[in-house]
Amino acid sequence: MTREEYERRRSEIVESYIEEIDEHESAGCHGDAEISRKWMRRKLSQLKEEYEEDAS
Repeated sequence: MTREEYERRRSEIVESYIEEIDEHESAGCHGDAEISRKWMRRKLSQLKEEYEEDAS
């Protein structure tokens, strides 16, 4: 995976989860928003691991 592809995929993950987090917070569902943040961090972590494996 190239650096550009990593950055693009990272942006896609963040964008999709930010929308979901905003929806939960707007509805007053802060617990659900926190769960979405945890999933976003997990997905970003997995992507970073994949990128670093490809770089080795």
